[in-house]
Amino acid sequence: MPDKENVAILPEAQQLNAMQERIQQLLNQLNQDVFEKEEAIGLTFLSAIAGESIFLLGRPGVAKSLIARRLKFAFEGANSFEYLMNRFSTPDEIFGPVSISKLKESDTYERIVTNYLPDADVVFLDEIWKAGAAIQNSLLTVINEKIYRNGQQEIKVKLKALVAASNELPEKGQGLAALWDRFLLRYQVEGVQNQDSFEQMLTQTIEPYKDHIAKNIKITPKEYVEWSKEITQIHIPKSVLHTIQTIRQSITAYSQQEEREDLYISDRRWLKIVRLLRASAFLNGRKAVDLKDCLLIGHCLWNRPEQIDVVQQLVQDAVSGNSSQVSFTKVLQQLQIDFITLKERIEKTLSVEQEVQSTQKYSIVYSGTRYYYINNLMHPLIKVEEFNHLQKSTHPMTLQLLHSNYKLNGTYVIQKAKGKRSLIINGHEYFLKTEQKMVKKKLVRPMQAGERKQWTKEIDELLINTADIQQKIRDNQHNMPELTLPHLFVTHQKITISRVKNSELLTKIKKFIIKLRAFKHTYGLG
Repeated sequence: MPDKENVAILPEAQQLNAMQERIQQLLNQLNQDVFEKEEAIGLTFLSAIAGESIFLLGRPGVAKSLIARRLKFAFEGANSFEYLMNRFSTPDEIFGPVSISKLKESDTYERIVTNYLPDADVVFLDEIWKAGAAIQNSLLTVINEKIYRNGQQEIKVKLKALVAASNELPEKGQGLAALWDRFLLRYQVEGVQNQDSFEQMLTQTIEPYKDHIAKNIKITPKEYVEWSKEITQIHIPKSVLHTIQTIRQSITAYSQQEEREDLYISDRRWLKIVRLLRASAFLNGRKAVDLKDCLLIGHCLWNRPEQIDVVQQLVQDAVSGNSSQVSFTKVLQQLQIDFITLKERIEKTLSVEQEVQSTQKYSIVYSGTRYYYINNLMHPLIKVEEFNHLQKSTHPMTLQLLHSNYKLNGTYVIQKAKGKRSLIINGHEYFLKTEQKMVKKKLVRPMQAGERKQWTKEIDELLINTADIQQKIRDNQHNMPELTLPHLFVTHQKITISRVKNSELLTKIKKFIIKLRAFKHTYGLG
């Protein structure tokens, strides 16, 4: 069986409602004998129920066509149409040949659409960007309005899902922008990654093109129509609207930065996104969209693969805080800046420079080398470098000492003493010569009453404001139980990331409060 650790498969321990249970069974059977395509198949199925189209980006041989072919099995009595585009593809090959008899008898230019795209429930178009202008123009109307103009009449196509695929994206300046915008969902399909799944794929007898779906869980034509109407009645809570607004604003801000490709999202696209979220909520057995549904928006906004991670992060940030987490983070950052400013101001105000008398080791320089002077010793000069090294050593050292005339020397076994200005030679402690110098030191002057009152007020305000956003985040978590509930189309990994975002921020806030209190105690404020 496929690896399910990082895909949109519900934990068995979770209690599912009737709709979720049925759709989960359907998705499990669609994934039978297919490896590591759970999320791709789930999103393709969701797009079909929402009446939208999906584009699959991936190298040859990663099962893009298989995903579309298996989707047909989810619908009772569904038929499919698939075609591999090339530069020479004609509308006849996609929409059907022109009826010669009607052209002769009634001078009517009409196509025979049976067994072609206008007659199909599920359509798969490979290498979609190679389609010519005539095909593109017809596809625009088919995808957006589910209408095909056939001669003098308009046909309401029964299309449930159009799945397009390619190993490349549309080139700029080729007039493909409108067609690209019609694909609400975009998904990058990868090959099998898990080693166990790969070995099973190589050794297991599989039948990926066989219909494994039990008849009692297939979606009937009547259900599809009824569901489509019920999806429009799914409620959109204010929390979800706020989250969508946050995502929209984040996308706009990202696009306005220099040297970044524009992520323009049309109003029509946002409307389609909302319908997708409603379809997701409906299939999960809910009467309202929740925050987990919003995680699907990440699949609808990118234009280039390098934008996928950025878009997903923007969506995660918005969802994890129910449109507030991002602003909480900014508030915390500003409070941290305010604290640094206050800390520097206090330290600078209280800091005074004063000359004080200091006892220092006496040293002299000879031939570029600095020496310390040892009192009461025949060979009184020791290199400063060797003395410092001796202080760090736990063992005696054999060192040469110079006489005060720098010429005579003697070799001694020396070890460090307890004092920082002495050493032990032949069992006797000798002290270094010292001298008194006036040095400038920075001291902290006593705090005045007015200063203490003002700074206590400022540090207390920082603590109050930090505790305030801490409580708001906790309240926010309490009001977001939906992030703990199961979901059919969102991976466990994405849900987990969203749930821990606030926890990570709360940890940062806790550490900041500890730092504020420690600073307050150090300076006796309060």
